[in-house]
Amino acid sequence: MVTANENLIVTKTFSKIYGLAGARVGYAIAHPNTINKLAELQSWANNNNSVVSVAAALASLQDHNFVTTSFAAYEKTKKYTVRELEKLNLTCIPSSTNFIYFSLANYTKDFFQQLKNKNILGTRIYEEEGQWTRITLGTQQEMEQFIVAVKST
Repeated sequence: MVTANENLIVTKTFSKIYGLAGARVGYAIAHPNTINKLAELQSWANNNNSVVSVAAALASLQDHNFVTTSFAAYEKTKKYTVRELEKLNLTCIPSSTNFIYFSLANYTKDFFQQLKNKNILGTRIYEEEGQWTRITLGTQQEMEQFIVAVKST
C-alpha cells in the first residue's frame, strides 16, 4: 500500500510489546519519496540509534514467547480498563494500540484532578467536542489504580 500512496506511513515501535521502551527503537515504512522527505527532517543521520538498542530490537524479533505473553497481558488489561470505563458511561473507541481513547463528555468529576489526587500522570483533552482524551496502558495493577482514581469521590 505504501508504494501506491505517498501519504501513508506505517510505523512500529519496540516500546511495549517488545519490552524496549528505554531503547527508543522503531521504524517507518513508506513510499520512497516520503522516506526521503522524512530523512531531510532528521537532525542527524540514521537517527543515531545505538548499536545496543538495534541489537536488542533484532533479538526481540526472535523472542516469540515474550511477544505472545506481552500481547495477551495487554489485551487482558485493555479489556478490563475499557469495561470499567464503559461502566462509568464513558465511550471508548476500539483500538489495536497500547492506549485507550475515550470521551469524558459523560464524566461529572474533574478527571484530571481525580488523577492528580492519586499521583497518576494524566494526559489532556485532544478533541474539545466530545472531550476526548486517552490513557496509555500500564500493568494490570496500574490500570486498577487508574480505575480507582477515576471512580473516587
